[in-house]
Amino acid sequence: MNQTLQSRLPIEFRLAGVTDINNANEFLYLYIKEFNEKFSLPRNGIKSVFEKQPSKEKINLTLAVLTERTVDAGHAIQFEKKFYKMIDNKGMQTHYRKGTKVMLIKAFDRSMFACVNDKDIYALEEIPAHEHKSKDLDADYKQTKPRKPYIPPMNHPWRLNAFNKFAHSQPHRIEEEREREREREREREREREREREREREREREREKRERERERERERHKKCMIKAPFMGLIN
Repeated sequence: MNQTLQSRLPIEFRLAGVTDINNANEFLYLYIKEFNEKFSLPRNGIKSVFEKQPSKEKINLTLAVLTERTVDAGHAIQFEKKFYKMIDNKGMQTHYRKGTKVMLIKAFDRSMFACVNDKDIYALEEIPAHEHKSKDLDADYKQTKPRKPYIPPMNHPWRLNAFNKFAHSQPHRIEEEREREREREREREREREREREREREREREREKRERERERERERHKKCMIKAPFMGLIN
């Protein structure tokens, strides 16, 4: 019974003088009614703790994008490179003066609304793209030329690396590069040969100095040997 009895039942048995199973079963049949009257709760009186699922309309407006826009001189607002006009509940366009702040609402189903002064709600209708002058009505109409994309020259810093890579990939440039590499290798070899020659020259200098020192030691020894005899002669 949802752990509500705990140690209550043995005490109730003792108070009722129950000593065997048969008497215990008879006692429980009466005790259940008494226990339910004391501790049970009405089945329909418990409030659910689960939230109700919101309506589709509420979900649509909750998962919306809000952004502030400004009314332009044509009583329209711009959003994502498109122009929109505000439509009231009668299907008529509503006009606000230039500079009026508007809260644009893009709902989850991509329908769009505009809120002005935090109270007036309008639907938004896209204004189709148009030209400033008509070729049928304006005498000075000139057809707009397609804009030519700007292509930077080959010496432009953004293209210089690609151009150098392309130039070096040409067959004659590859052969020239190989010839320059061979010339650099020959130059390195000549430099190594000159370094070896300098090393040999330094080695000859060391040997020469060593021979000079050896001759100097020999002369010194001879002088040391002659010195006693010179003393005897004197």
